[in-house]
Amino acid sequence: MLIRLLFALIVVAVVVLIMRRIRRQPPAQRRKLYWQFGAGAVIAVVLFGVLTGRMHWLGAIFAALIPFLRGLIPMLLRLAPLVQFWQRQRRPTVSSGNTSTVATSILQMQLDHDSGAMSGTVLEGPFKGAALDALEQEQLAELLRYCAAQDRESQQLLTAYLQRRFGADMFESAYGGEAGHDSGQPSQPGTGAMTEAEARQVLGVDAAADREDIIKAHRKLMQKLHPDRGGSDYLAAKINEAKDTLIKTG
Repeated sequence: MLIRLLFALIVVAVVVLIMRRIRRQPPAQRRKLYWQFGAGAVIAVVLFGVLTGRMHWLGAIFAALIPFLRGLIPMLLRLAPLVQFWQRQRRPTVSSGNTSTVATSILQMQLDHDSGAMSGTVLEGPFKGAALDALEQEQLAELLRYCAAQDRESQQLLTAYLQRRFGADMFESAYGGEAGHDSGQPSQPGTGAMTEAEARQVLGVDAAADREDIIKAHRKLMQKLHPDRGGSDYLAAKINEAKDTLIKTG
């Protein structure tokens, strides 16, 4: 008993001396010395436990690895962003560019999911090949008249673009007469059934998207394009039709 007590006092004295010596070192070196002292203490305890038969050899190996976690933890933290990136790549949910595409016989329109900005291209008729953003108000009015005469879906799509670009009030004052009397009424998609490929373009999802991805894309678009949020009845109907189409075929 006396020998154990003497041994314990010696160990305590050694630890106190070492700690005092570490405290005298420059601050930049203290952290390193503390780690070295802790590692040495763990190894000493492990060896003592093994030699006296108080610790199993597997436990000794595990305990001996503890000091090396100092170098392992920073490495794992550096790898964490790579793991997250890899997980995102394994499950693509939105098509490249984060855009949705709606096309009619006269127009093709894109919606940026993040900003909510709309842009489009004229496919047929006056100003064929022109970007809508590059057209002046008089040219857009002419194009709207052409769409009203040729294709109601194109008229509704261009109306949605103009309302988003200029605001509903300014659109009504500048283009209300060109849009026709039914422009303010809820619009329905075209009579032709939407294909799966068209539905994926509308929602901006790819072939790997599952039911959860489709619902998520639909919700995100509706938050930007719902009529109650300043969006378009026509586009809201197209988005709903796209979701229903993909869920039925999924």
